Amino acid sequence: MKSSNINTTAHTFRTVSTAVISSIFALSILAGCGEEEEETVTKEKPSVLVNVQKVSAETIRIMENSIGRIESLATPKIAAEVSGRIISIDVAVGQSFTKGQLLATLDDTDYQNRLRAASADVNRVKAMLKNQDVQLKRYDNLQQKDFVSKTKLDSLTSQREVLNQQLDAARAQEDIIRHNLNKTKVYAPLAGQLQKRLVSVGDYAKPGKPLFQASTHDRLQVILPFPEVISNQLRPGLSVTLKLNIEDSVTASGTVTEIRPDIGSRNLSSDVIVEVENPGGWKPGASVDGTLTIDEHSGLMVSDLAIVQRPGRTVAYIVQPDGTVKESIIETGYWEKSRIEVTSGINDGDIVVTDGAYFLSDGAKVRYEESL
Repeated sequence: MKSSNINTTAHTFRTVSTAVISSIFALSILAGCGEEEEETVTKEKPSVLVNVQKVSAETIRIMENSIGRIESLATPKIAAEVSGRIISIDVAVGQSFTKGQLLATLDDTDYQNRLRAASADVNRVKAMLKNQDVQLKRYDNLQQKDFVSKTKLDSLTSQREVLNQQLDAARAQEDIIRHNLNKTKVYAPLAGQLQKRLVSVGDYAKPGKPLFQASTHDRLQVILPFPEVISNQLRPGLSVTLKLNIEDSVTASGTVTEIRPDIGSRNLSSDVIVEVENPGGWKPGASVDGTLTIDEHSGLMVSDLAIVQRPGRTVAYIVQPDGTVKESIIETGYWEKSRIEVTSGINDGDIVVTDGAYFLSDGAKVRYEESL
């Protein structure tokens, strides 16, 4: 009876031991599989979602803006050409005028009297010449009949020549006086605007004495102040685009003709002078917006998000064909709002990471939308 119980107990122990060993073996297998999966997950790093930009060469224009003022390129002084008392002024300060417009009138009484005297002298010489022609014709007939000597006929001919010269002189004097009479009305020699009136009604004008100071509109000069920090980049010949500070204004183009070397004591700026043909309707004194092109060249512009500052270097991340990125040390040039010129480190056609570049490292795997 005891022997049977012992056998039963031993059989039960063997069965339990076998089950336990099987369970332990199965757990070991499962644990091993879990470790292999964990190692696989550890090796497979997830890709980072980023935004990218395809780099392409473009024309880079380095420009500076300024607000300046228009001035007349020439400020001629209009003077009288004859003497006379001013009896009327026909233009006001600030008024624009056209070429040939009446500006002032001088008293012409004296010139009218002189003209009448000169005309009378012309008529007197004409009458004498007419009488001389009659005598010369009569003496010519008598000389052909030998009633008078040829010497008398030659004397009359000489007198006639003298009278012709006197008539020419009288006519020239008449023309001079008539010309001076016309100059008693002062007309504008060019189109412009009256800046200053130097005389009043009742003043006595003399030849060469200025009556008015004007400014011309055909050709203008624009004065544009620029910051002192770019003064070493300013030079004659740079192109400038100009536009009045009003809606629907026409645009004019010119070049820098002069740079004033003195820096303004108040605003620390250099004045750039631009000469330009008046595009129509521009007047001295008006304000104008100017855009100066300092430099123009071909280069690579990228978003400022693509530029990453690392300790001791500036880098950008270039996407490789396998989906990873390569860290490239770069040099930068011109900065424009949210874009930066890259002068070395990337090439035309490269795909660089923009948004998300700060969180990358060399060899990181990225993904992005295909449309660039």
